[in-house]
Amino acid sequence: MLFRRVVFTVGVAAAVLTCVVPAAGPVTVSIDASRKYQTFRGWEAAILPSVLDYVRDLPEFGTVAQLAAGDLGVTRLRVDVPSGTEGPPGYGARYINRQITERELFSEHAYNIVNDNNDPKVANLAAFDFSILDWQMSNLVIPYKQALEATGQKLYLYLTYVDFGKSPFEHMEHPAEYGEFMLVLFEHIKSTYGFVPDGIDVMNEPDNVAGWTGPVMGQMIAAAGSRLAAAGYHPDFIAPSTVNRANAVPYLEGILTVRGASRYLKTVSFHCYSDYGQETLEKIGAAAARRGLESAQNECWRPENTARSLLDDLKRGRTSAWQQATLRGRNGYYSVDRTIPGVQLNAKTKLMRQYYKYIRPGAVRVEARTDDAGMDPVAFIGPDGRYVVVVLAQAPGVVNVDRLPPGSYEITYTTASEFDVHAPDVHIAAGEAVSASIPAAGVLTIRGKS
Repeated sequence: MLFRRVVFTVGVAAAVLTCVVPAAGPVTVSIDASRKYQTFRGWEAAILPSVLDYVRDLPEFGTVAQLAAGDLGVTRLRVDVPSGTEGPPGYGARYINRQITERELFSEHAYNIVNDNNDPKVANLAAFDFSILDWQMSNLVIPYKQALEATGQKLYLYLTYVDFGKSPFEHMEHPAEYGEFMLVLFEHIKSTYGFVPDGIDVMNEPDNVAGWTGPVMGQMIAAAGSRLAAAGYHPDFIAPSTVNRANAVPYLEGILTVRGASRYLKTVSFHCYSDYGQETLEKIGAAAARRGLESAQNECWRPENTARSLLDDLKRGRTSAWQQATLRGRNGYYSVDRTIPGVQLNAKTKLMRQYYKYIRPGAVRVEARTDDAGMDPVAFIGPDGRYVVVVLAQAPGVVNVDRLPPGSYEITYTTASEFDVHAPDVHIAAGEAVSASIPAAGVLTIRGKS
């Protein structure tokens, strides 16, 4: 039985209530491949500098990496780099060796920038502490890169600059020094690990830190972009990664007032922790598209980050990259619970897997219309030409998807009580619709077979 969402109007105020009302029949989803939106770049996870939090799970990390790479298709890693990496070496090793606590690390050292010298054109490498970055790279990034490459996929790695403290010297007041800092990081990673990052997230949550305005971020982008380009590096710049989603577009506008910033900016990014605007997802997606940029949700480590918010970000925010959280953890993709053998897929990840597993980098989103909001679809055409339609179902029902190419389609779904159920394949001729059903609220995926 199908159900519809009904709006009742009481007096002059409208109250939106979800009522159980039988629908007339199957819900129709129509695909319009002529209307194209964003190209999808990848699902991502965060690698944090609080590296001791990862130690306990290192024995299982190989399994986590294989599952995330092979089953979910997580192809992007965000590596957080504290601003105090430019500072006297030693504190990182002391933290890793448990000689100082995590609280001491972040309150006294991680964001305490000490300029290497007074010449931004010549770096004193002995004045940088790479200990935490090297731990992240050696224990997490490189193993994940290898697991991903074993499946034939390529890692997209980007660095996120984090400066949640105040020090006598600040990179944000010296754009040339910020550019030097990024060049030092790129050359250290290249000389040590044989490759360079693909992108730079300019500043994590600038609207949480006084002084990090849009124009300041634009100055950092212009300075670092030109400095890296002169050295032969051409990363994507990602910004502004605001805490408040409503701040993303105003920050973007401030960034673009700086000459040279638009040359290097690739992605408009945002977090989900607050939203004091109206229709901000649509504004982000429209602002990015209008300027030829992409958009990305690159932090939302909260329980409310669900299949619903994922769908909204894809459709309303036109996101090209999307992050659930860290690879493992309460809100991450997986959990490691030693009372239960093996690595467990988190409950909400099971529903979102219906998107992750089937929408992969290079897929282009196309129009998908529905005649019932209770069956909310999104559609992509993969680089191999296969169509993927994912439907978020608020109730059990039948979906007829029309205007798909003739051929065979696999049908899978996940609900609160059933995981990764495979229904029989459906074969259609030209002009026919794919009919698929889901027995309860959940996520239904229809994908063309090669």
